[in-house]
Amino acid sequence: MPAPEHWPALPYEQWRATPHTLHAHTQVLAKLSAALAPPEPQLQHAALRLTARGWETQPLPAPDGSGTLVVVLDLHAHEAGVEHSGGRRHRIGLGPSRSVGEVTREVLAAVRDVAGAVTIDPRPQETSVTEPRQAGSDEVGRSGRRRRRSFVRSVRGETSPAGQFLPAHPLVRPHRGGVGGG
Repeated sequence: MPAPEHWPALPYEQWRATPHTLHAHTQVLAKLSAALAPPEPQLQHAALRLTARGWETQPLPAPDGSGTLVVVLDLHAHEAGVEHSGGRRHRIGLGPSRSVGEVTREVLAAVRDVAGAVTIDPRPQETSVTEPRQAGSDEVGRSGRRRRRSFVRSVRGETSPAGQFLPAHPLVRPHRGGVGGG
């Protein structure tokens, strides 16, 4: 049996800003899934699929009823994409000179162009990406406290089980009264 491959070194300083930006971009895909896919328990319809190139939504019904669309985040090509079952598609470049807000606006415009308008809250949630907030905000500290409170509530049975495992996900919000409670 050949020796196992070693993972290449990935010094944190070289990719320090990347996880937060990536988190914000994947939130856009999850929010589109939550808005367009038929609802499933515990937001399973908002889950993204991991691919060899990045992430993608499940096939989503087009808002204008013209077919289906898939929104992708292609990390090999450094682009986001919107693809319609009728063959229409848009590619949106990603890069260090492009803000999360700019890319989000272009993704939403591409969805509108190929499949009809959809409304989501485009603001990043529970990440240190500061657009449109000011740099140096206390967002990371507040986010950590929210996650701890959410975990404690889930252990007590005050929230859905998804809140225990995905407290930082933008679509999981704790609620009082247990699963299905008000």
